[in-house]
Amino acid sequence: MARSTLRLAAALGAALFLACQGGDSNLSTSPCSPLPCTNKPGVAAIQLGVFPGTLVVGDTATLTAAAVDASGDTLDNVTITFSSSTPSVASVSSAGLVTALSIGATSIIARGGGDSASVVLTVVP
Repeated sequence: MARSTLRLAAALGAALFLACQGGDSNLSTSPCSPLPCTNKPGVAAIQLGVFPGTLVVGDTATLTAAAVDASGDTLDNVTITFSSSTPSVASVSSAGLVTALSIGATSIIARGGGDSASVVLTVVP
């Protein structure tokens, strides 16, 4: 009984695979969406490095950020982008270099893999 159940399950699995493949095993012509990869961890969080909360107009500081999975392991294949919520107060380069431009407050945001994190920056005279 167990052997016939296994054969049936294997036959059903093969039939579903071939049906999704349009009747052949050529993956490049598959009419179905690919299944999500379950062995690659997703981004659980963006971790930010130490960053000063205050800069003087004209000063710069670098914000570092890394995408991590649920275990806290760094995901090297995730691109991090940076932005400023108030670019007139502080600008930020693609490498995370923040330049204080005028007095005020802004958030510096790091985004990657569908997640984000931010720090508040106050710019003083």
